[in-house]
Amino acid sequence: MGGVLVSLNLERCLRNFEKIGFSDVRRYVNKYHQHGIFGSLEGGQLDEEDFYRELAQHCRSGVTKAEMRAAYVSILNEIDPDLPEFLFRLIKDYRLYVLSNINPMCAEVFHHQLSRAGHPVEELFDRLFYSYRLKLQKPFPEIFRYVLEHIDAEPGEILFIDDSIQNLETARQFGIKTARMSPEDNLEELTESFLTSARSEVL
Repeated sequence: MGGVLVSLNLERCLRNFEKIGFSDVRRYVNKYHQHGIFGSLEGGQLDEEDFYRELAQHCRSGVTKAEMRAAYVSILNEIDPDLPEFLFRLIKDYRLYVLSNINPMCAEVFHHQLSRAGHPVEELFDRLFYSYRLKLQKPFPEIFRYVLEHIDAEPGEILFIDDSIQNLETARQFGIKTARMSPEDNLEELTESFLTSARSEVL
């Protein structure tokens, strides 16, 4: 999700944590893989309430759950206004899945953004594979194995788009086709380019 469907503002997130007293947050939060309590939240070892209790120990006295939540979800930018309609068109011909290392707060914001744009998440994706629910995380092979066991597709029929080279490398080990999304890329153009190439191979 992050870095593909929604662009990230990591620096804003880090500054917001520092404002509430978490001075060494940069040791734990980065663009691709989270560590410490942040990794435990995404991996499902901590639920949201446990996370806030642990996080409060790193923040200044009196910081509220709302302030902690706001700091974390500030990593997400607003979705591209054209994204929901593009996905809505795409799902008419293809099955779409989300495989994301994500926490429940950011997932809620993402779902709200899509609903506000007129397309609830249920309209746009066949299934959501979220790390905090599965207690599995990318780039480890177990989460890719789980996905392949729960969707009706062969690895070679799948295009996996991600912004992390590590995640893409693991996917390729299963025979999954991959494309890397960089900040300057446009998801619709990247997807259409792959589909055009795939059609040419068939012809």
